[in-house]
Amino acid sequence: MDRDHRDVEPAAIHRAGQRLVHPPPAPYGPEARRDGEHIFAGYVSPLFGHFILESCTHLWYARQRPELPLLWCRLSPLAPYQTAVLELLGIRNQSLKVTQPTVVETLHVPDPGCVMRHMLNAEHARFLGQYTPRSGWRPGGPKLWLSRSALPEKLKSFANEVEIEDVLAADGWEIYHPEQYTIASQLETLAGASQIAGFIGSAFHSLLLLREVNAEVTIFSPKEPRIITYKTIATVKGLVQREVFLEFKSVRTAGSRQYTLLEPETVYDTLGVQRGGAKAKVKAPSPRGVAGALRPRRAS
Repeated sequence: MDRDHRDVEPAAIHRAGQRLVHPPPAPYGPEARRDGEHIFAGYVSPLFGHFILESCTHLWYARQRPELPLLWCRLSPLAPYQTAVLELLGIRNQSLKVTQPTVVETLHVPDPGCVMRHMLNAEHARFLGQYTPRSGWRPGGPKLWLSRSALPEKLKSFANEVEIEDVLAADGWEIYHPEQYTIASQLETLAGASQIAGFIGSAFHSLLLLREVNAEVTIFSPKEPRIITYKTIATVKGLVQREVFLEFKSVRTAGSRQYTLLEPETVYDTLGVQRGGAKAKVKAPSPRGVAGALRPRRAS
């Protein structure tokens, strides 16, 4: 809130048109005070995709003002991949954690560059796309399947992925487990690929960190709303991407939901795996950004 206790809406988290963070009810309790200028950085998510899309949404302004400290909510010790992402983005600001109601002399609240299932600003996409591979892209690079099969049980999501991966590997696909590699290694591998495919998941959000994506991208997914985020990213970055909706059987387990693909042959035919199906052609979408310039706001 600003000094007149008016809501500063750009500081909230929004998803799919819904606001997830609201001002606390009064009274606010003991207040800390910070003099000088600070930047509202947002909320640190432990989840890979949410960190890139939501935790970094205000940081485009931080790179322009490296002398100003960042104020974070929910700031826990950063994971190695989070530190690597911030370094890649050129964020050198001091990070401070807010743990109680705090009055700040001047707080810059940048517009969010991304709102999940709603928008990705083209200027923000350029800010995120910092990685340039050490070796230039060449046609005929590896075909990568972004696998979820080595994730912890509650995160795997797709029950029969290993069987599908066996067929893909026999046809020359590399079964790639991105969580087993550093951010730099992941991005170098993705940048050299000719095709990137897999079941819907946050591993595809790494493509936002590449300056250029030359691979054909195929995302297989149940029919669910979160595919909107992936389509928006593809549109703004001008990716050659297709989304293929498949029939799954959904099974809820303790603490998670798993999908069993009912017709894996659709994956093989779509990717042109040598089982009698012809390789499908991929059309590039027309690149277009999201209108509107990003700007910082002051809540002082």
